[in-house]
Amino acid sequence: MSAADAIDRISEFLQNNNLNWLLPNIRQDRVVWNGLSDRIFFEEYVRLLSQGQEILAEHFSPCRLALYALGQDEAVHKDPWDLLDSIDEQVLQTAIHDFNDHSLFLDETQDLLTAGQVAIALASTQRKTNAWNGLIESLQKRPEEDWSSALACLFGLTTDPTGMLTALIQPASTAKRIDLVVHIILSNPIGPDEQIALLLGLCHGNYGELLPARERTLLVKKLYEQSPQAATRFCANWLEEHP
Repeated sequence: MSAADAIDRISEFLQNNNLNWLLPNIRQDRVVWNGLSDRIFFEEYVRLLSQGQEILAEHFSPCRLALYALGQDEAVHKDPWDLLDSIDEQVLQTAIHDFNDHSLFLDETQDLLTAGQVAIALASTQRKTNAWNGLIESLQKRPEEDWSSALACLFGLTTDPTGMLTALIQPASTAKRIDLVVHIILSNPIGPDEQIALLLGLCHGNYGELLPARERTLLVKKLYEQSPQAATRFCANWLEEHP
């Protein structure tokens, strides 16, 4: 469907389910939006959701949309803690294999299916090692645009989303990593107030110490580039906490 038709159709569906606030989040990630803009994909996904008890904001997370693209219909309604275990073993092993041999990055045009596979491989590695070192090392090997949609999916797939964000935004973090953090938060089904609370929490670190001024300035800059309204709210909240 056309861009205007997609917006109208998706907006109407969200409004009918009291989720109209979710549209900016869905549109934040290009791969997610392209997937939902496909009429057949959207109508079939809505049909699947209608079989459940209630349609929730989490059903429109990049993670669940990617799992649906991978044919994992049952995973759409699973509890976040059960998502990774609910994935078919063949799908899991294929994702890990294709990630390790770099074949997932051969096509310059990424889609929900590919983003989901990368997220599955990264989530599997994190669960085995109980650390995010592998993610940080992987990010250094490819351009930022190769990771944005996959990391947006990973946020909903991992059982340690806060740990993932904290690993990305540390003292001396690159602008690339901070930009990815902002994208992950804005593209997931998180309300505006919760988005700001999450960003403020990241600026205070694990032990309450403030993130250095350089990184906080970069965070505001990247947040403004992606969402001026969110940047304004963040700064107002920051100044209220730190006059």
